[in-house]
Amino acid sequence: MKVLSILAAVAVVGAIAVGVVVWNGSGSAAQCDHDMLAASMHDSIGMAERGGHAQAAVNMPKACTDDDVAEVMPGVSRSWHPMPGGMLMRESQHQP
Repeated sequence: MKVLSILAAVAVVGAIAVGVVVWNGSGSAAQCDHDMLAASMHDSIGMAERGGHAQAAVNMPKACTDDDVAEVMPGVSRSWHPMPGGMLMRESQHQP
């Protein structure tokens, strides 16, 4: 009987641990990786500039939002601006 209680307790603790890992990885607790976002923004801007484009679409990492793009943008470029939907626009093309 004591062995069954111990096994049941281990199973419950294991289930809780798995639940926490899954929740942190895919739930609302997931955080945007700003370094990965900055690298993606830098790559998108570089491709747009090489192609002579005034806009660039950012391949946003999981859990990143437009707010994260706006927060990271000053460290990536001063001549491009974030737009809604993960788009970036070259400053000279941006009309308020």
